[in-house]
Amino acid sequence: MQDGVTDLASRYWDIQARQSPLKATSLGDYRYNDQIDNISSASQQTYRDMYAALLVDVDTLLDEVEERDSLEVGMDS
Repeated sequence: MQDGVTDLASRYWDIQARQSPLKATSLGDYRYNDQIDNISSASQQTYRDMYAALLVDVDTLLDEVEERDSLEVGMDS
C-alpha cells in the first residue's frame, strides 16, 4: 500500500507542478521553469481530467485496502 500512496502523491504533485509552474518553482521544483501558468479553458479541462483519473486510482487503492483489512479481520476470527 505504501508504494500506492507514494505513487498517488507523486502523480498529484506532478499535476500541480504542471498546472502551476510558478508555484512549483517557488516551492523548489524547477522542472517547469521555462513555462508559465496556462489558464486557458482547454488547459483547465485537461487538468480536471487528470484529477478525475487520479481520484479513480485513489478509490481503487482504498478498495484494495478495505478488502485486505476485511480479509485480515476474517483471519483473526
